[in-house]
Amino acid sequence: MMRSPQRWPGIRSRLDTLASINAANILIPGEPQERYHAIIEESYVALGLVETEIDVLRAELEHQHARLDDLALFLKHTRVS
Repeated sequence: MMRSPQRWPGIRSRLDTLASINAANILIPGEPQERYHAIIEESYVALGLVETEIDVLRAELEHQHARLDDLALFLKHTRVS
């Protein structure tokens, strides 16, 4: 199982905070209701960093896949000859 980067729990806690805001408390002064736009922006930034990490991992996986396919094909052809 893949370990989650440290940012993932931060995204989850922000989403939980946003989910706790409702019609009864959104207009009450104080945290987090006054900051919900900032919390949303922070979440998008953190999510963008996670997406970048996933893109790097995907590129590495694709590289290793191609490398191993090429190696297997090369070895198969050299042993047949």
